[in-house]
Amino acid sequence: MAFSPKDIIRHDFSKSLRGYDPVEVEAYLEVLADKFSDVLDENKVYREKIKAYESNFKEFDHERNKFRSLQNNTQKSIIDLKSKAEREAKIILMDAKLKSEKISTDAYKEVSKLRQEIDELKQLRASFLIRFKNILRQQIETLDLYAKDIKMENRITRK
Repeated sequence: MAFSPKDIIRHDFSKSLRGYDPVEVEAYLEVLADKFSDVLDENKVYREKIKAYESNFKEFDHERNKFRSLQNNTQKSIIDLKSKAEREAKIILMDAKLKSEKISTDAYKEVSKLRQEIDELKQLRASFLIRFKNILRQQIETLDLYAKDIKMENRITRK
């Protein structure tokens, strides 16, 4: 039952022969009404504080939820970034391996080609030496013939 300090003061008690002293009752009711008014005012202040606390709590709860959401999003982003970095690292390693294999294959081909050229040059040198020896031999034979002709001419002319 809701009632106010005015309700307390205006309340009429029924009269009886041996009842309480009406002045004392009225004085007590006034004191009671004042105290009740103070309690109601205090109650109003506390209700306002409770509303403020509830509002602050709602804001805090909202901020906490935003923080948790941000934290979850950040964790997801970190996981995604880590996963992406791992994938990129694998791609880079695979690319490096492929490039390494290509360089190795190209180097092997180049070495093989150079060896083949060296063998061809060795064959050309050997062939050149043989031909040069033959030319020199022919020249020596020609010189020998020429020298024989000169000796014969000298013998003939001396005689």
